[in-house]
Amino acid sequence: MFGKEVHAHVMKSGWLSSVFVGSALVDLYAKLSFVTNAKMMFDEIPVKNSVCANALLSGYCEAKLWAESLELVRLMPTLKLDYDHFTLSAMLRACAGLSATEFGRQVHAYLIRKFNEVENDVFMQSSLIEMYGKCGSMLKALHVFNLAGYRTGAERNKDVVLWTSMLGVCGRNGHFKDLENEMPEQAHGTYIY
Repeated sequence: MFGKEVHAHVMKSGWLSSVFVGSALVDLYAKLSFVTNAKMMFDEIPVKNSVCANALLSGYCEAKLWAESLELVRLMPTLKLDYDHFTLSAMLRACAGLSATEFGRQVHAYLIRKFNEVENDVFMQSSLIEMYGKCGSMLKALHVFNLAGYRTGAERNKDVVLWTSMLGVCGRNGHFKDLENEMPEQAHGTYIY
């Protein structure tokens, strides 16, 4: 495989100690679904950063290795690595995969404490909606959906990402008609192709 050849060349040329090169190799292995190789590469990087951890986390999530994802997340503070939006989104995805509602609620609380204007981050809101929905907490998903895009004195604006997430949650939980009152007037009777 070409990736292993690149890895061998990086080792021979002495670039393995570079966090940037190491992160690129972790990402390469993760995207090729060679998660074991990605983990070994991650372990070989002498000084790690959040980018290389997120690359491995992405590989774990794509492979649906939820427990490994959460294990890596729990390891990050001991490696002195900060959580960013990508890390937290992956954490929510892992919580949904494991139906770990309580841990997902802790991630949600951390988001609110740590980041300003989470309510305006469409993709983070979508991750929260999907996590609560996949964990069977329809009311919490609806609560997040209702608060999404909310700013005091400003008009709320929910885009297609949030609607898609919420509609998926309703369908998954058998609540097909629950959003009918929430939908904008122009959406009733229209079809999206």
